[in-house]
Amino acid sequence: MFAQVAGHYWAAGLPVVPALINTKKIVRMSVSCTSAMPPTDLQQDWLERHAGDNIALALGPCAGIEVLNINTHDVSILSILNKVLPKSPWKCFGRRGFNIAFKFAGHRPGQLLDRDRQTVVEVQSSGRFLLLPPSVHPDGGIYTSRHNLYDSTKTLKPMPKNVLDKLETAFQGAGLDIAQRRPAKKAMNGDYLAAQLKTFAAARATDFCNGRSSLADALRLTCEWWLHHTAEDDFHIVSKPDIEPAYVFYEELRHREYRWELKQKAGLNTKSMRYYDNYRLDER
Repeated sequence: MFAQVAGHYWAAGLPVVPALINTKKIVRMSVSCTSAMPPTDLQQDWLERHAGDNIALALGPCAGIEVLNINTHDVSILSILNKVLPKSPWKCFGRRGFNIAFKFAGHRPGQLLDRDRQTVVEVQSSGRFLLLPPSVHPDGGIYTSRHNLYDSTKTLKPMPKNVLDKLETAFQGAGLDIAQRRPAKKAMNGDYLAAQLKTFAAARATDFCNGRSSLADALRLTCEWWLHHTAEDDFHIVSKPDIEPAYVFYEELRHREYRWELKQKAGLNTKSMRYYDNYRLDER
């Protein structure tokens, strides 16, 4: 199963990975496929060891895809979805509902729930995996689609900005009791968050030094992690430290004593270049 179709996706630049047969469990990976394709040697290893397993797509900027998961066949709900969402050339049908593919636009994951707190609509984006046909659902059903995703990527359109807000307004305007999941704000200690940033930056620096990621991607992911985890609408941060994630990332590079000429090997923007000038790597 995996071995039969994975090559078509890789050839189209889509980072598919194996998932254990009859499950949604992704195999353990030493690299992240959200922002980069899996290395060729790892692809070959998967083809040999997971030939008959399920196949899943790592959603995010590398794939250029995010999806909307629909867990209902209610005609009134589907009618509103058709009005709010652009048409998509690809849908994948599963046991309870279906997934619609859209061009990646950086939407944050989120859900719309009915009055029984059951998920009706869910945005799935970076960090999530989508099982693809002909994968087998844990309940025994087979995922199906009318078209191959790798033939449909060029015509995908993005979801509207703040799509869950727009859908929630439309549902409630139609008298449907469907609303977003809004968890209570959590308190987060700033020192703990700073330590978590350092750990994340260290991993991205290692990816770059080992050739698994470009400098631009490693830096971008570090900055995006900090922005995401300090978002005001997620939680209240106690004693938020004054930290610049780009500086933390470059410090992690310096600690690895990685010898190279940053100015010559990377096309950095003005802000990033300033951090390099202030905290450039030691020459060894």
